[in-house]
Amino acid sequence: MVEQTSPTPWTRRAWVWAVALALIAAAVLGCLRWASMRQAAPTRPQLHVGSLSKLPDADYMKFLPVREDFPKGMQSFLTLSAEELRERPDPPLPTNPPECDPTAPLRSPDLLGEVRTSSIATGRRSQPGYTVGVTREPRDQNFVESLDSWLQSCPQAALPSAANDREIRSRKMALAKLPEPSIGADRSISYSITITDEGPGGADDVLYPTQTHVMTLAVVRGVAMYCLARNSAPQTDAQEREQMLSKWVQRIRSY
Repeated sequence: MVEQTSPTPWTRRAWVWAVALALIAAAVLGCLRWASMRQAAPTRPQLHVGSLSKLPDADYMKFLPVREDFPKGMQSFLTLSAEELRERPDPPLPTNPPECDPTAPLRSPDLLGEVRTSSIATGRRSQPGYTVGVTREPRDQNFVESLDSWLQSCPQAALPSAANDREIRSRKMALAKLPEPSIGADRSISYSITITDEGPGGADDVLYPTQTHVMTLAVVRGVAMYCLARNSAPQTDAQEREQMLSKWVQRIRSY
């Protein structure tokens, strides 16, 4: 009968250390694998790559359009700083309910600069007039998502009645989301604003002709730009609008 002897103390210690090191290595590899999985699948995409949202307020004036950016035929061109906007705000569109005013973003107290243009009539129809404002989009917000949600809650609204010596005619406003503009922004949204005049007099007795405006929001590098094209046809003027917006977006992106 052969008697088995127990391992020597130094052999036992070596075996214990080997097991401990193996467990530590496995734990480290597990942590690295978990970390890499978390990096590969973030819970929320990064909204502001190369964000400019930390720039001083005054620097946002550099992102506004200049007179040369617009087509010929402008009657006026006005640039307003944040302080001037608070002193002479654009009048609201008196909608019912009030929260459905589609031009409200251009009167936000957070707006850091604005350009307003108007055009003279050329030919059968006048060129669109533009109001363009810029502000910063905080890292924890998504203005396009919020505007899209608001648009779904306000598809239409009533406006103050139009009156003449013979009758009072009701007016209404309808909003419609347009295809996303191809302007190179990180995120963007566009919608039409159509104001119509209704009454018993029919189409030949219109106090106010149908008005169509287009509002576009473009966000690039944390800078939000709102553009209201007044008296602008959604399809007919789309190419001109998108060319101008693309130029402004590229100016921000290359800053």
